[in-house]
Amino acid sequence: MKKITFFLIALFTLAAFSCSGDKKSQDTTADDVKKEVREAAETAGEFAEDKMDDLAAQYGKVADSVNKEVTTLRTRYEDLNDDVREKYKERVENMEKKARELDAKVRELEKAGEQEKEELKAELDELKTALDKSIKTFRNELDSEE
Repeated sequence: MKKITFFLIALFTLAAFSCSGDKKSQDTTADDVKKEVREAAETAGEFAEDKMDDLAAQYGKVADSVNKEVTTLRTRYEDLNDDVREKYKERVENMEKKARELDAKVRELEKAGEQEKEELKAELDELKTALDKSIKTFRNELDSEE
């Protein structure tokens, strides 16, 4: 019984101290809450903007890498004899066209708004996947020709 009494006294004491709280928390107004929400929204917006800037930089590096690979394959293509070059001419031109599209999409990403960036990201992923496949296939075909 003493334990229960002691427990109840401790519980009521704890409750009384926790309910008294800070005077500052009682003075919080709707304007204070609006200000805090506004600051949180601004911080979230800045964070999202930084992430999208990072995304543009990341895709810029991807585009640079793809362009280097396409240039390397173009050089190898130029070293082939005329008959073999004719066979792969359309493939090289298509790969270079897709690389230019990738560059253009990266430039769009750098200037785009938040909603547009999400759409462009999907397009960039699709273009990159197609280019990776084209580059790999063409590289393998060139390896078999040489």
